[in-house]
Order: sequence, then C-alpha cells, then structure tokens
Amino acid sequence: MDQTKIFIPFFGLMLLTILVWCYMYYLRLSFIFRKKIDTQALAMQYHMLDTIPDKQNYSSENLINLFELPVLFYTVCLFLYVANQVDEFNLILAYGFLIFRIIHSLIHCTYNRVVHRFYAYVVSAIILWVMIIRAFITVL
Repeated sequence: MDQTKIFIPFFGLMLLTILVWCYMYYLRLSFIFRKKIDTQALAMQYHMLDTIPDKQNYSSENLINLFELPVLFYTVCLFLYVANQVDEFNLILAYGFLIFRIIHSLIHCTYNRVVHRFYAYVVSAIILWVMIIRAFITVL
C-alpha cells in the first residue's frame, strides 16, 4: 500500500484546525468591531471570556481541543508512515478519526450541545486508541 495515503487525513485534520482558527477570529473580530470594544480590555483570557458571549467563544474552545487528542493522531500517523505500517485498516481508522473530529468541531462551533459533542468525541477517541494499540503491537 502507498504509505503516503495516511497524510490525506493527517493534513485534513490540519485543514480543520486552520478553518476553526479562521472561524474563531471571524466571530471574535466581527463582535469586537460591531460592539466597538477596546481590544486592550481583552488583554487577559478571562477578560475575553467575560466580554465576548459564549457563542463567539465556542470556536476558541474547539481550537484548544484540536491540540489535545489530535496531537496523538499526528504522532501515530507519522509512526505508521515511518514504520511502513500504513494498511487499509489504519487508513480507514485515520479517516474515521478525521470524520468524527469534523463532526465534533461542527457541533462545538455551532450549537454546542454537550451530549452530541461527547458522542463524537468518544467515537474519535476510541478510533485513535485502536490506531495507537495497533501501532504499539507492531513494535512488540
């Protein structure tokens, strides 16, 4: 199998991160300009959270989340590539992780229903753990 195929979901997750980052700044900056808020008043994170409504901060929370489990995803993808362990099942898992992270981000950045977000998170986490366990087994 072409080992570089693992980089499609790998870069797909990076693209998701970039899109969430852009969306976050769009929401925040449009709110700041619309309300004519002095940006110095937002110098500390807790000021930002107190000043900007939750809906405009959902994407910020999601961006933070995209630097948690996804870091392990990037790591295991790189390991699979270097160890020549990219197979069809790992590729399916990688795409599954990406899809459920997209779902998680869509929920988190829009209506933010915790139970829905949680289901997407848990499924993506289980997929990631399977990828990591399979990778670990290859080094035993």
